[in-house]
Amino acid sequence: MKFAKYLAERIQDLSIEEYREHTVPYKSWKKLNASQLDSLVERTCSQIDAIFRKHWRMNLSKRESMLCCTRVSPAPDPRELLEFADLNKTAIYKICKKWRKQGRVSPELYHTLRNHRNFAFMGSGELTILKIASNSSSLESEECPICLEVPERGVVMACGHWMCWSCLDSLTRVDKINGTINNKLLVVSWRIKCPMCRECNPLRLGARGVFEIS
Repeated sequence: MKFAKYLAERIQDLSIEEYREHTVPYKSWKKLNASQLDSLVERTCSQIDAIFRKHWRMNLSKRESMLCCTRVSPAPDPRELLEFADLNKTAIYKICKKWRKQGRVSPELYHTLRNHRNFAFMGSGELTILKIASNSSSLESEECPICLEVPERGVVMACGHWMCWSCLDSLTRVDKINGTINNKLLVVSWRIKCPMCRECNPLRLGARGVFEIS
C-alpha cells in the first residue's frame, strides 16, 4: 500500500477531529510546486507539535488527577496520540527525503527538524513518557542503557533518553538532596548532561519523568 493511502486511512480512523485536521498533507505536498518549502514544513511541524503538546498535557493532567482522586475532563487515548505523532513524523521524513532527492530543500532539513527544533512529536521526553504510559508492561524486561540492569524505577530526560534511578544517584547524588522529588531533579539537572546525547539540563521535566516498573 502506498504511504499516502495508508496515511489517509489511519488518520481517518483517529477519533479526535483535531488530529484529523492537523496532519501533514502528504498527498498534496507530493505534487506541490512552490518555493520556500523548508519554511512550509517547519510551520506545519509547529502546528502539529502544538496539538501534540496540548493533548500530552491533557493526558498528564488525567494521570495526576487519578493520584489525587479528583475529577477531570476525559483525556485522549495515549495510544491514539502516539499514532498521531508517529504518522506525522513518518510523513515529514518521507516528504523531506523526496524533496531532497529533487534538490528542492536543504539536505539537512529533516535532521534539523528532528534534532534542533525541539518538536516533541518527533522525539522527546514527552514522547517517551507517553509510550511508557500507554504500555508500561513493555519496560518489565528493559535494561537501563547505562548499567544494563533491569531497574525498579527510572527517570525520562527531556531529550527522550532515560536511565535508572541508581545511575542517576551515582551521577548526581540526588538522594542526598532535601526536598520533593521534583525539586531534587530540577536542582541536579544543571549538574549533568544526558549520558547518551549530551543534552544540557536534561532533567527539566522534573517528577513528570519518573516512572516505576512493577
